Amino acid sequence: MDETANGVMLRGAKACEISALNSHEIIVIPTTSMTKRDDAYAIFFALPSDAEGVTFVIDSESHSATRSEDSIVNRAATAFREHEALCVFDDVIVPWERIFMYREFEFSEQMADLYRFSFCFDA
Repeated sequence: MDETANGVMLRGAKACEISALNSHEIIVIPTTSMTKRDDAYAIFFALPSDAEGVTFVIDSESHSATRSEDSIVNRAATAFREHEALCVFDDVIVPWERIFMYREFEFSEQMADLYRFSFCFDA
């Protein structure tokens, strides 16, 4: 990551949740505990999914190969365009106002817990 007057420039990739390509926003959050050595990766931000320099590499839902093509799960995944995505950032500027946490590795464990616990509830 490089800092600019307008924000942080990103180069790299992040594995995204299912159906990320169908989302209007990309939310990147630490998913593990970090130390001072990892502070360059301690970032939490939101960015429009069509931002310049953002590319998605997609694949079908990962477990689909273990089920028959006509299974209800595969039919639902196809109908709702379920997929997994790798989000590639190619010199993407994330504006400062879209960054919620930057190099604050001390909070990474709390952010990772927030991420993990978000899967525990079904609205």
